Amino acid sequence: MARPLNKILFHNFVMKAPSSVRHKSKRHPQWYQFRRPTEPHEIAKEFFDDLYGKRFGKDWPSIRCAMLSRKKYAAILNTFADVDDVEHKVCLSGATDIVAELRNNAAERLENTKHQIKLLNQELHRAAAPYSNVPEVYRDQHLQASHKPVENLEAADLSLSSIQNEIAERLGYLESRLVKYTELAQICPGLQVYSYPKCDLTEFADPLAKKHSNSILDYFLLDGSSILPILSLNPKPNDHILDMCAAPGGKFMCVMQVSKNGNGCIVANDVKSTRANRLRKIRDEYIPKDASIYRNTKIVALDARDWGESETGMYDRVLADVPCTTDRHSMLPTFTQRDNIFSQLRKRERASLPMLQMDILTNAILACRPGGTVVYSTCTASMQQNEYVVQMTIQQMLTNHGIVCEIEDLTEMTALLCDHFHFLERIEVGSMVVPFLDANFGPTYVCKILRTN
Repeated sequence: MARPLNKILFHNFVMKAPSSVRHKSKRHPQWYQFRRPTEPHEIAKEFFDDLYGKRFGKDWPSIRCAMLSRKKYAAILNTFADVDDVEHKVCLSGATDIVAELRNNAAERLENTKHQIKLLNQELHRAAAPYSNVPEVYRDQHLQASHKPVENLEAADLSLSSIQNEIAERLGYLESRLVKYTELAQICPGLQVYSYPKCDLTEFADPLAKKHSNSILDYFLLDGSSILPILSLNPKPNDHILDMCAAPGGKFMCVMQVSKNGNGCIVANDVKSTRANRLRKIRDEYIPKDASIYRNTKIVALDARDWGESETGMYDRVLADVPCTTDRHSMLPTFTQRDNIFSQLRKRERASLPMLQMDILTNAILACRPGGTVVYSTCTASMQQNEYVVQMTIQQMLTNHGIVCEIEDLTEMTALLCDHFHFLERIEVGSMVVPFLDANFGPTYVCKILRTN
């Protein structure tokens, strides 16, 4: 008999506790003793060693080292500030615009794909040309004059048909890529995200240090991989957008930059009022109060698990950046006992995380209109919180609500961003950025879901 889901999750997240931690003896410094880990960051390290050591294999020591090191930041330029001056300064320092590079690379591949389609159409025309306008009687005479027996005429037709089918199949594939490259070439208009190349450890200055009285800030710093959910969401200026778990505000900032010149609205939510106040502070620091996007932005503090009951099918795009184990922060000793999800006081909360994530994703899909887009993201590499949550939620949406959802492939987008990020190659659903020291972003998981009916 299969074990219930909640017992499986409790076993995976709580019962797999580390056995011991080696430390120096106070009485004999040259000796080492072993004790059971008690600090949350120690428990997190041992837990991830067991879980991710199996998943990442030989890459795990390098990923672990990066997660314990200072992470790399990217800068979202504030287009409401003196963006030309700021852009000139960051370019001189060696930073490049990730999103602009993505658009340019997509436009280049778009032209290459158009050229390939043109060549294939010509080849398809040539394959059918010899007999396309010739009556069947004369065609047969031509084949016989070419020393082809009458019994091989049918085989010749089949060979021609197979060539045409092969070319048509290739054309269908290229046309699907043409649609994706067209979208990527116009992705997130107005969004400028600067980052330093791989192996470049240069850091951006603190934007608060340059703030003048009664002025808005020039740029916002965040983990560079955090822009992937926004790129997957691809918001448009006139869209109605819901950010269900918006704090601390980096993705919320990106959405406001894209929606600057539109008539759409943004609803930014977080369950805690203190975190909602953090969102209001970001809006006040970066957006002028007379800007239309300031008036079109609503910040609330509600439980995302109840959203689908009150607003069903209301939004064009929904972002569900759900609570998770926050792998990188959980491994650091700077967090207090209550702040770390691996605290002994938060065992039940940690065990119930996948169920919470499923509830939030379910309400995100319900809040999205038919034909709209939902993006699910976390900052953990755990399959129990990423792929499993997405797959189980989509299955339950079909079973319980009759809603059909499709997962969109992000391969084309991630292939154009490999110069800045390390992507996990072996993943069934969605995409994931894994941290390495030369590009210390992530971990970040993202999955794009289309509500089709």
